[in-house]
Amino acid sequence: MSKVLTTIGVNDFDKSATTYRKQLLMMPIQGIQSSLKHMTLRPGIRYAERVGAPAVNVELRPYVPDAMQDANLSITWRELKTYFGSVNARFEPNSAISTILGHLASQASGDALKNVDLAKLVLALIGKQIGQKLNACLFSAVRNSSGTTTNTLFDGFDTITAADHTANKLTVALGNYDEGDTVITASNAESILKEYYRSCVDELRDQPTKMFISRAIYDMYCDSYQTNHGALPYNTEFKKTYIEGSEGLCELVPIVGKANSQYIHITPKTNMLVGVDQMGDVERVNVSRYAPDTLTYEMRMFFGVDFETVDARMFKAIKLAQPSNNPG
Repeated sequence: MSKVLTTIGVNDFDKSATTYRKQLLMMPIQGIQSSLKHMTLRPGIRYAERVGAPAVNVELRPYVPDAMQDANLSITWRELKTYFGSVNARFEPNSAISTILGHLASQASGDALKNVDLAKLVLALIGKQIGQKLNACLFSAVRNSSGTTTNTLFDGFDTITAADHTANKLTVALGNYDEGDTVITASNAESILKEYYRSCVDELRDQPTKMFISRAIYDMYCDSYQTNHGALPYNTEFKKTYIEGSEGLCELVPIVGKANSQYIHITPKTNMLVGVDQMGDVERVNVSRYAPDTLTYEMRMFFGVDFETVDARMFKAIKLAQPSNNPG
């Protein structure tokens, strides 16, 4: 391994960081791909951008000479905020390269390894780990400018939901919010999730949507469905992809960031916005040496999330009933 390190030093890492800047800045985004395939990436956002879904109140009606109607364009603006985050992480090249070489050696011959840019692979591995942290916080994050973790970089979807409810942007009367009165279990999960979906307005149910839930709730839904419909001839697999009775329009999305979440969200993919920059010159990746045996990976990038709209025709949030803490 010492032979490898004689040919790979801090200059090689810094050169790779410069050469592959765009690809390396994308690595945290690659780390959230399991969630992002159900959401919409919005690049080019540095700090904030106004977003909103337009609605026009105009309709075709019986012909009457010279009759006029106002095509009032209505947009309820929201602000998709991205926050400037940083990483200054020490890493020891020996162990990182040993791990990667061991993995590559199991897949390629020695000759193939000669042209591998190990420095790039090490930096990409670190970037992907940063993305995995982001992935776990997409819903739960709470912005704290003095924080020291990914969970304090931005406001996650659940945090935004709670704030919108407090601000009366999400209410039962508006049709975009509800509160469950029964704790979800493996016995009732199917009926409760179907009830939540059927409580959405027809315009939301008439389009492809995602139901964002925790893995635990998804497992309970599958168990509940199997108990209720195990003998049906079309029930050929345990895995369930869509809410029963939604005509294949409402996809069940168990997602890492929903662990311990108090909410279920039902909305189209286009409404779940993940904001990044990736296009400007403020974001960067570089490597420096501040100690004899360790290097420092330095990254600066923007990140944030929000809903494009919380109009009931595009969105519904349900606050889940919580188990009682009473021992009896």
